Amino acid sequence: MYSCAPHFVSLKFSELFSPNKIVSSICSSKVDFKVFSAASNVNEASNYIPAAPILLPDGVWKQIPGGVTAAKGFKAAGLYSGLRAKGEKPDLALVTCDVDANVAGAFTTNVVAAAPVVYCKNVLNSTKTARAVLINAGQANAATGDAGYQDVIECVNALASILQTRPEEVLIESTGVIGQRIKKEALLSSLPRLLNSLSPSVEGADSAAVAITTTDLVSKSVAIEYEVGGTSIRVGGMAKGSGMIHPNMATMLGVITTDALVESDVWRKMVQVAVSRSFNQITVDGDTSTNDTVIAFARISFDPNSLQILLGDIMLMDGGQPLKFDRVAASNYLIKAGETHGTVEIKIAVGNGPGYGKAWGCDLSYDYVKINAEYTT
Repeated sequence: MYSCAPHFVSLKFSELFSPNKIVSSICSSKVDFKVFSAASNVNEASNYIPAAPILLPDGVWKQIPGGVTAAKGFKAAGLYSGLRAKGEKPDLALVTCDVDANVAGAFTTNVVAAAPVVYCKNVLNSTKTARAVLINAGQANAATGDAGYQDVIECVNALASILQTRPEEVLIESTGVIGQRIKKEALLSSLPRLLNSLSPSVEGADSAAVAITTTDLVSKSVAIEYEVGGTSIRVGGMAKGSGMIHPNMATMLGVITTDALVESDVWRKMVQVAVSRSFNQITVDGDTSTNDTVIAFARISFDPNSLQILLGDIMLMDGGQPLKFDRVAASNYLIKAGETHGTVEIKIAVGNGPGYGKAWGCDLSYDYVKINAEYTT
Protein backbone atom coordinates (compact mmCIF):
# COMPACT_ATOMS: atom_id res chain seq x y z
CA MET A 1 0.00 0.00 0.00
CA TYR A 2 1.10 3.54 -0.64
CA SER A 3 0.56 6.48 1.64
CA CYS A 4 -0.52 9.69 -0.03
CA ALA A 5 -0.59 11.50 3.29
CA PRO A 6 2.29 14.00 3.52
CA HIS A 7 4.78 13.23 6.28
CA PHE A 8 6.08 16.27 8.12
CA VAL A 9 8.26 17.09 11.07
CA SER A 10 7.68 20.17 13.22
CA LEU A 11 10.64 21.58 15.14
CA LYS A 12 10.89 24.87 17.02
CA PHE A 13 14.20 26.72 16.88
CA SER A 14 13.27 30.29 17.82
CA GLU A 15 14.87 31.35 21.09
CA LEU A 16 16.50 27.95 21.46
CA PHE A 17 19.87 28.89 20.07
CA SER A 18 22.29 31.71 20.66
CA PRO A 19 25.58 32.12 18.78
CA ASN A 20 27.58 31.67 21.98
CA LYS A 21 25.77 29.03 23.98
CA ILE A 22 24.63 25.46 23.70
CA VAL A 23 20.89 25.13 24.24
CA SER A 24 19.92 24.22 27.79
CA SER A 25 16.16 24.72 27.74
CA ILE A 26 13.26 24.07 25.40
CA CYS A 27 10.55 26.59 24.58
CA SER A 28 6.93 25.55 24.89
CA SER A 29 5.39 28.18 22.66
CA LYS A 30 3.76 27.45 19.33
CA VAL A 31 5.82 25.59 16.74
CA ASP A 32 7.45 27.98 14.30
CA PHE A 33 7.86 25.87 11.20
CA LYS A 34 7.00 22.59 9.59
CA VAL A 35 9.26 20.64 7.27
CA PHE A 36 7.35 18.51 4.79
CA SER A 37 8.80 15.52 3.02
CA ALA A 38 10.54 16.72 -0.08
CA ALA A 39 13.20 15.83 -2.59
CA SER A 40 16.77 16.83 -3.20
CA ASN A 41 18.16 17.30 -6.69
CA VAL A 42 17.45 14.61 -9.22
CA ASN A 43 20.34 12.19 -9.71
CA GLU A 44 20.99 8.56 -10.53
CA ALA A 45 18.81 7.43 -7.63
CA SER A 46 15.75 8.74 -9.49
CA ASN A 47 16.25 6.00 -12.08
CA TYR A 48 14.53 3.67 -9.59
CA ILE A 49 11.81 5.85 -8.10
CA PRO A 50 11.16 9.59 -8.41
CA ALA A 51 11.62 12.02 -5.56
CA ALA A 52 8.60 13.39 -3.74
CA PRO A 53 7.49 16.93 -4.62
CA ILE A 54 8.69 19.74 -2.39
CA LEU A 55 5.93 20.94 -0.06
CA LEU A 56 7.89 23.33 2.12
CA PRO A 57 5.79 26.27 3.36
CA ASP A 58 7.03 29.84 3.19
CA GLY A 59 8.90 31.16 6.20
CA VAL A 60 12.15 32.64 7.48
CA TRP A 61 13.88 29.40 6.58
CA LYS A 62 14.81 28.35 3.08
CA GLN A 63 14.87 24.99 1.37
CA ILE A 64 18.35 23.86 0.38
CA PRO A 65 19.67 20.77 -1.39
CA GLY A 66 21.33 17.96 0.48
CA GLY A 67 18.83 16.03 2.60
CA VAL A 68 20.64 14.30 5.46
CA THR A 69 24.00 15.60 4.21
CA ALA A 70 23.06 19.30 4.24
CA ALA A 71 24.16 19.81 7.84
CA LYS A 72 27.88 20.21 8.47
CA GLY A 73 29.84 17.02 9.08
CA PHE A 74 27.34 14.48 7.73
CA LYS A 75 27.85 12.02 4.88
CA ALA A 76 25.54 9.43 3.35
CA ALA A 77 25.48 6.64 0.80
CA GLY A 78 23.09 4.11 -0.62
CA LEU A 79 23.79 1.13 -2.85
CA TYR A 80 22.48 -2.24 -3.96
CA SER A 81 23.85 -5.10 -1.87
CA GLY A 82 21.61 -8.00 -2.87
CA LEU A 83 19.17 -7.73 0.02
CA ARG A 84 16.03 -7.20 -2.02
CA ALA A 85 14.07 -10.17 -3.29
CA LYS A 86 14.06 -8.78 -6.83
CA GLY A 87 15.40 -5.86 -8.78
CA GLU A 88 18.59 -3.90 -8.20
CA LYS A 89 17.27 -0.79 -6.49
CA PRO A 90 19.64 0.35 -3.71
CA ASP A 91 18.85 -1.49 -0.48
CA LEU A 92 21.58 -0.53 1.98
CA ALA A 93 22.14 2.99 3.32
CA LEU A 94 24.54 4.61 5.74
CA VAL A 95 24.54 8.05 7.37
CA THR A 96 27.61 9.13 9.37
CA CYS A 97 28.80 12.13 11.36
CA ASP A 98 32.45 13.18 11.44
CA VAL A 99 32.34 13.79 15.20
CA ASP A 100 30.14 12.63 18.07
CA ALA A 101 26.52 13.70 17.73
CA ASN A 102 23.85 13.89 20.38
CA VAL A 103 21.38 11.23 19.36
CA ALA A 104 17.65 10.86 19.94
CA GLY A 105 15.22 8.19 18.86
CA ALA A 106 11.50 7.51 18.63
CA PHE A 107 10.20 4.00 18.15
CA THR A 108 7.15 1.86 17.49
CA THR A 109 4.85 1.04 20.38
CA ASN A 110 4.01 -2.32 18.83
CA VAL A 111 4.67 -5.02 21.44
CA VAL A 112 6.27 -7.07 18.68
CA ALA A 113 9.29 -4.82 18.19
CA ALA A 114 11.90 -5.83 15.62
CA ALA A 115 15.45 -6.70 16.67
CA PRO A 116 16.94 -3.38 15.42
CA VAL A 117 14.33 -1.45 17.41
CA VAL A 118 15.19 -3.34 20.59
CA TYR A 119 18.88 -2.79 19.94
CA CYS A 120 18.55 0.97 19.33
CA LYS A 121 16.39 1.44 22.42
CA ASN A 122 18.98 -0.39 24.52
CA VAL A 123 21.80 1.75 23.13
CA LEU A 124 19.97 5.04 23.64
CA ASN A 125 19.25 4.07 27.23
CA SER A 126 22.98 3.80 27.92
CA THR A 127 24.59 6.51 25.78
CA LYS A 128 23.84 10.04 24.62
CA THR A 129 25.96 10.14 21.48
CA ALA A 130 26.40 8.19 18.26
CA ARG A 131 28.29 8.46 14.97
CA ALA A 132 26.36 6.40 12.40
CA VAL A 133 23.14 4.67 11.45
CA LEU A 134 22.98 1.74 9.03
CA ILE A 135 19.67 1.06 7.27
CA ASN A 136 18.75 -2.01 5.24
CA ALA A 137 15.70 -2.72 3.10
CA GLY A 138 14.46 -6.18 2.17
CA GLN A 139 14.24 -7.94 5.52
CA ALA A 140 12.57 -6.39 8.57
CA ASN A 141 14.40 -8.69 10.97
CA ALA A 142 11.22 -8.72 13.07
CA ALA A 143 9.87 -11.82 14.82
CA THR A 144 13.27 -13.43 14.33
CA GLY A 145 14.11 -14.15 17.96
CA ASP A 146 17.57 -14.27 19.47
CA ALA A 147 19.16 -15.12 16.13
CA GLY A 148 17.82 -11.91 14.61
CA TYR A 149 19.17 -9.85 17.48
CA GLN A 150 22.57 -11.51 17.14
CA ASP A 151 22.54 -10.57 13.44
CA VAL A 152 22.13 -6.95 14.49
CA ILE A 153 25.06 -7.19 16.89
CA GLU A 154 27.32 -8.75 14.26
CA CYS A 155 26.42 -6.12 11.64
CA VAL A 156 26.98 -3.29 14.14
CA ASN A 157 30.32 -4.68 15.28
CA ALA A 158 31.53 -5.10 11.71
CA LEU A 159 30.60 -1.55 10.76
CA ALA A 160 32.08 -0.12 13.97
CA SER A 161 35.34 -1.88 13.24
CA ILE A 162 35.57 -0.38 9.76
CA LEU A 163 34.59 3.07 11.05
CA GLN A 164 37.08 2.67 13.89
CA THR A 165 34.48 3.64 16.47
CA ARG A 166 32.75 1.98 19.40
CA PRO A 167 29.87 -0.42 18.58
CA GLU A 168 27.49 1.57 20.78
CA GLU A 169 28.03 4.56 18.49
CA VAL A 170 26.46 2.66 15.59
CA LEU A 171 22.68 2.34 15.27
CA ILE A 172 20.69 0.24 12.83
CA GLU A 173 17.27 0.31 11.16
CA SER A 174 15.62 -2.38 9.07
CA THR A 175 12.56 -2.56 6.84
CA GLY A 176 11.09 -5.25 4.63
CA VAL A 177 9.46 -8.62 5.08
CA ILE A 178 8.52 -9.49 8.66
CA GLY A 179 9.79 -12.87 9.84
CA GLN A 180 12.92 -12.74 7.71
CA ARG A 181 16.39 -12.22 9.13
CA ILE A 182 18.86 -9.89 7.46
CA LYS A 183 20.83 -11.42 4.60
CA LYS A 184 23.85 -10.96 6.79
CA GLU A 185 26.59 -12.20 4.50
CA ALA A 186 25.43 -9.96 1.65
CA LEU A 187 25.25 -7.00 4.01
CA LEU A 188 28.63 -7.57 5.62
CA SER A 189 30.41 -8.05 2.30
CA SER A 190 28.96 -4.73 1.07
CA LEU A 191 30.12 -2.61 3.99
CA PRO A 192 33.56 -1.66 2.59
CA ARG A 193 31.98 -0.56 -0.69
CA LEU A 194 29.30 1.35 1.22
CA LEU A 195 31.89 3.25 3.23
CA ASN A 196 33.86 4.08 0.09
CA SER A 197 30.66 5.54 -1.36
CA LEU A 198 30.04 7.93 1.54
CA SER A 199 29.68 11.51 0.37
CA PRO A 200 28.54 14.87 1.77
CA SER A 201 26.92 15.58 -1.60
CA VAL A 202 23.29 15.78 -2.66
CA GLU A 203 23.84 12.54 -4.56
CA GLY A 204 24.92 10.80 -1.37
CA ALA A 205 21.77 11.92 0.41
CA ASP A 206 19.51 10.99 -2.49
CA SER A 207 20.97 7.52 -2.88
CA ALA A 208 20.43 6.86 0.83
CA ALA A 209 16.83 8.11 0.63
CA VAL A 210 16.11 5.66 -2.17
CA ALA A 211 17.92 2.76 -0.49
CA ILE A 212 15.65 2.82 2.57
CA THR A 213 12.42 2.50 0.56
CA THR A 214 10.39 -0.67 0.04
CA THR A 215 7.00 -0.32 -1.68
CA ASP A 216 7.23 3.47 -1.61
CA LEU A 217 6.37 5.12 -4.90
CA VAL A 218 8.64 8.10 -4.17
CA SER A 219 11.70 8.84 -2.04
CA LYS A 220 11.34 11.47 0.68
CA SER A 221 14.17 13.84 1.54
CA VAL A 222 14.42 17.50 2.55
CA ALA A 223 16.79 20.06 4.05
CA ILE A 224 16.36 23.61 5.32
CA GLU A 225 18.60 26.41 6.47
CA TYR A 226 17.62 28.83 9.21
CA GLU A 227 19.44 31.68 10.92
CA VAL A 228 19.25 32.26 14.66
CA GLY A 229 21.10 35.12 16.31
CA GLY A 230 23.39 35.47 13.34
CA THR A 231 24.25 31.78 13.36
CA SER A 232 23.19 29.65 10.39
CA ILE A 233 21.91 26.16 11.19
CA ARG A 234 20.81 23.37 8.92
CA VAL A 235 18.37 20.53 9.41
CA GLY A 236 18.03 17.65 6.97
CA GLY A 237 16.06 14.46 6.90
CA MET A 238 14.83 11.47 4.98
CA ALA A 239 11.97 9.07 5.62
CA LYS A 240 10.23 6.08 4.10
CA GLY A 241 6.77 4.75 4.67
CA SER A 242 4.10 3.06 2.61
CA GLY A 243 1.99 0.35 4.22
CA MET A 244 1.55 -0.35 7.94
CA ILE A 245 1.29 3.33 8.83
CA HIS A 246 -0.69 3.97 11.97
CA PRO A 247 0.13 5.81 15.23
CA ASN A 248 2.25 5.25 17.08
CA MET A 249 4.49 5.75 14.94
CA ALA A 250 3.86 6.44 11.30
CA THR A 251 7.19 6.94 9.62
CA MET A 252 8.33 3.40 9.27
CA LEU A 253 11.93 4.69 9.09
CA GLY A 254 13.45 8.15 9.34
CA VAL A 255 16.80 9.88 9.88
CA ILE A 256 17.22 13.54 10.89
CA THR A 257 20.50 15.47 11.02
CA THR A 258 21.40 18.96 12.23
CA ASP A 259 24.47 21.04 12.99
CA ALA A 260 22.61 23.14 15.56
CA LEU A 261 24.22 23.28 19.00
CA VAL A 262 21.76 21.60 21.33
CA GLU A 263 22.21 19.64 24.53
CA SER A 264 21.30 15.96 24.60
CA ASP A 265 18.31 16.16 26.94
CA VAL A 266 16.82 19.08 25.02
CA TRP A 267 17.38 17.38 21.67
CA ARG A 268 15.63 14.24 22.84
CA LYS A 269 12.67 16.26 24.07
CA MET A 270 12.50 18.19 20.79
CA VAL A 271 12.47 14.99 18.75
CA GLN A 272 9.73 13.43 20.88
CA VAL A 273 7.58 16.56 20.54
CA ALA A 274 8.22 16.76 16.79
CA VAL A 275 7.35 13.10 16.24
CA SER A 276 4.16 13.35 18.32
CA ARG A 277 3.00 16.29 16.19
CA SER A 278 3.88 14.76 12.84
CA PHE A 279 4.61 11.09 12.31
CA ASN A 280 2.21 10.08 15.07
CA GLN A 281 -0.65 11.95 13.42
CA ILE A 282 -0.87 9.81 10.28
CA THR A 283 -2.84 6.65 9.60
CA VAL A 284 -3.36 4.65 6.43
CA ASP A 285 -4.32 1.06 7.14
CA GLY A 286 -4.59 0.94 10.92
CA ASP A 287 -1.51 -1.25 11.34
CA THR A 288 1.35 -0.17 13.57
CA SER A 289 4.62 -1.45 12.17
CA THR A 290 7.10 -3.58 14.06
CA ASN A 291 10.05 -1.49 12.86
CA ASP A 292 9.07 2.18 13.12
CA THR A 293 12.17 4.17 14.01
CA VAL A 294 13.35 7.77 13.78
CA ILE A 295 16.99 8.42 14.62
CA ALA A 296 17.99 12.08 14.98
CA PHE A 297 21.57 13.36 15.17
CA ALA A 298 22.66 16.78 16.48
CA ARG A 299 26.33 17.27 15.69
CA ILE A 300 28.45 18.32 18.68
CA SER A 301 30.45 21.26 17.38
CA PHE A 302 33.46 23.00 18.86
CA ASP A 303 32.52 26.46 20.10
CA PRO A 304 35.33 28.90 19.15
CA ASN A 305 34.01 31.37 21.72
CA SER A 306 35.29 29.08 24.49
CA LEU A 307 38.86 28.85 23.16
CA GLN A 308 41.59 29.77 25.65
CA ILE A 309 45.36 29.57 25.00
CA LEU A 310 48.20 30.15 27.47
CA LEU A 311 51.97 30.11 26.98
CA GLY A 312 53.09 29.09 30.42
CA ASP A 313 51.12 31.52 32.59
CA ILE A 314 50.85 34.14 29.84
CA MET A 315 47.32 34.38 28.43
CA LEU A 316 47.39 34.67 24.61
CA MET A 317 43.71 34.09 23.84
CA ASP A 318 40.55 34.05 25.92
CA GLY A 319 36.92 33.64 24.94
CA GLY A 320 37.99 32.95 21.40
CA GLN A 321 39.62 36.39 21.11
CA PRO A 322 43.35 37.19 20.86
CA LEU A 323 44.71 39.27 23.74
CA LYS A 324 47.48 41.83 24.04
CA PHE A 325 50.35 40.23 25.92
CA ASP A 326 53.86 41.00 27.08
CA ARG A 327 55.96 39.84 24.13
CA VAL A 328 59.22 40.32 26.04
CA ALA A 329 57.97 38.14 28.88
CA ALA A 330 56.83 35.50 26.39
CA SER A 331 60.20 35.57 24.62
CA ASN A 332 62.08 35.31 27.90
CA TYR A 333 59.93 32.36 28.92
CA LEU A 334 60.84 30.50 25.72
CA ILE A 335 64.55 31.36 25.98
CA LYS A 336 64.78 30.29 29.61
CA ALA A 337 63.06 27.01 28.94
CA GLY A 338 65.33 26.32 25.99
CA GLU A 339 68.53 27.14 27.84
CA THR A 340 67.70 24.83 30.71
CA HIS A 341 66.22 22.09 28.51
CA GLY A 342 62.99 22.70 30.32
CA THR A 343 59.48 22.13 29.06
CA VAL A 344 57.52 24.85 27.31
CA GLU A 345 53.89 24.53 28.34
CA ILE A 346 51.17 25.57 25.88
CA LYS A 347 47.76 25.14 27.47
CA ILE A 348 44.68 25.05 25.25
CA ALA A 349 41.12 24.89 26.59
CA VAL A 350 38.30 24.29 24.09
CA GLY A 351 35.35 24.09 26.49
CA ASN A 352 34.17 23.31 29.97
CA GLY A 353 33.93 19.53 29.70
CA PRO A 354 35.86 16.97 31.74
CA GLY A 355 38.08 15.81 28.88
CA TYR A 356 41.85 16.27 29.15
CA GLY A 357 44.79 15.38 26.92
CA LYS A 358 48.55 15.94 26.74
CA ALA A 359 50.86 15.89 23.73
CA TRP A 360 54.63 16.27 23.41
CA GLY A 361 56.68 17.97 20.73
CA CYS A 362 60.02 19.72 20.19
CA ASP A 363 61.22 23.10 18.99
CA LEU A 364 62.48 23.56 15.44
CA SER A 365 65.80 25.23 16.17
CA TYR A 366 67.98 26.87 13.54
CA ASP A 367 70.37 23.91 13.57
CA TYR A 368 67.48 21.44 13.23
CA VAL A 369 66.20 23.19 10.13
CA LYS A 370 69.72 23.58 8.72
CA ILE A 371 70.60 19.90 9.17
CA ASN A 372 67.41 18.67 7.54
CA ALA A 373 67.60 21.19 4.72
CA GLU A 374 71.10 20.03 3.81
CA TYR A 375 70.41 16.32 4.22
CA THR A 376 70.20 14.19 1.08
CA THR A 377 69.83 10.45 0.61
